[in-house]
Amino acid sequence: MAQQYQLRITFVPVNQSEIIKFGITQAIINQLVKTKEVDIIPMVLIPTVERARLMDFTIPLLIGNSRLMLRYPEEASRLAAAIQPFTLLTWASLLITFIGMIGTLVVFSLYQNSRKSRPVPMSFWEILGRNTLITLALLTGQGYYIPQNLRLHIRIPIALWCLVAVVICNAYSGTLTSFLTVTKMKPIINSLEELASSDHYKLTAEYNSAFNDKFLKAKSGYLKVLGDSLRQNPHLLFRDYSEANENVLNKNAVYMRGSIDILSRIYDDMKANNGKCRLTASKPFGDVQFLSFGLKKGQNYNSAFSKGLTRLRESGLLTYWFSQITPNIDKCLITSNNVAKLSSSKISRLNIVDASSIFLLLIVGILSSLIGFLGELTIRYLKR
Repeated sequence: MAQQYQLRITFVPVNQSEIIKFGITQAIINQLVKTKEVDIIPMVLIPTVERARLMDFTIPLLIGNSRLMLRYPEEASRLAAAIQPFTLLTWASLLITFIGMIGTLVVFSLYQNSRKSRPVPMSFWEILGRNTLITLALLTGQGYYIPQNLRLHIRIPIALWCLVAVVICNAYSGTLTSFLTVTKMKPIINSLEELASSDHYKLTAEYNSAFNDKFLKAKSGYLKVLGDSLRQNPHLLFRDYSEANENVLNKNAVYMRGSIDILSRIYDDMKANNGKCRLTASKPFGDVQFLSFGLKKGQNYNSAFSKGLTRLRESGLLTYWFSQITPNIDKCLITSNNVAKLSSSKISRLNIVDASSIFLLLIVGILSSLIGFLGELTIRYLKR
């Protein structure tokens, strides 16, 4: 811009006492409005009615949504991975089926034992222990010796239980492998509504800024909840941008800003920490925002700035430059392609609907064996 319009650029430091008193954004605006040493604010601002009375704005340099900046989440605990492959209802159904299978075999075995087909009859506890061991060994895929003298009505449920065991064992081992090997991150806050209902995270905001006013002036809803949180936690209102990262990293705070600003902060922190991701961002949300540079009100060169920026936007250079601000930022974003597949991929647990066919087949088999058993009792009764 300076080369195009033959301008000389002088960078003026922001007055530190003003920053301490009003916050960095308002300090910059004050320096533009109240002094003659500043003509343009090379920082994107949200045009508001109050600001428009004091200053002019260029064309929008950035058009986009807001994001939340959060501490990069930890990996979710894998202590419960052993029970995660199945839903609670599936585990309950398996337990009921397991007990029902033992009960069925015990009843049949007691009947066979009562016919004195063995030289030495077995006690009830011996029969219960033996059939429990058979059922458990088959379910865990260990196998078990089945005597040849077992009647057909006992062989049918055992055979079907073997089929159930094959399905359950393979489904469990495959899903368990996924739970143990796929990186699963703890969920992050993705909206202001989630933040307002969270007991763990609090909002941090810049003192005397448009974002801060949005919450403090709210009269109802989740915005008022967040405004009340800021009033109750004044230590989370910062005046220097460096404090935003500090609050997010060490005080369980969440920072809201325009998308490009959040992504550039995350990139700068990643670069300063040798590529380590300490921060992440939520998905874009909220109304579309228009962000512009601030200009001293009524100056002749204002139209030249807007004209030049319009040419830069139309040429595609602005879009290209902004895309170069945050290279390789995707690895720090939970919602990006290379991380989302690992962290937020939903590994499906085997539910009762998935296993319904195998349980139904077992029930049908047990009913068939019961019919066979009753038929055998009837035939034996008629032969007397």
